[in-house]
Amino acid sequence: MLPETDLFTIRVLIPVAESFGFTEEIRKRGEGITDPQLTFSHWGIISQDPFFVAKTAEQKEEFGDQAQAPTLAKMLIDKVRKRKVSFEEAKTARIGTSNGSEAGCIR
Repeated sequence: MLPETDLFTIRVLIPVAESFGFTEEIRKRGEGITDPQLTFSHWGIISQDPFFVAKTAEQKEEFGDQAQAPTLAKMLIDKVRKRKVSFEEAKTARIGTSNGSEAGCIR
């Protein structure tokens, strides 16, 4: 709690990939009285191969059922790609309908 106020600060670390839409969600849940501010703190390398597939018998034995499961790195890549495609589709739709024609649409 900040001195002599009824305000308080909450500090949280969240992955950048999870932060998209965070501000809007906090404002909505806080009924407009919240003021979220996101600032970059640090980065780290995910030490996984996002495209790893167990091929040898040794790899399949070592990783077992998880050998076919997507890694955290692959899931993050897929999530970012999906978000970017959605953004591009929305941007293309806006361009295509902005002047009443479909001249800006990519087919």
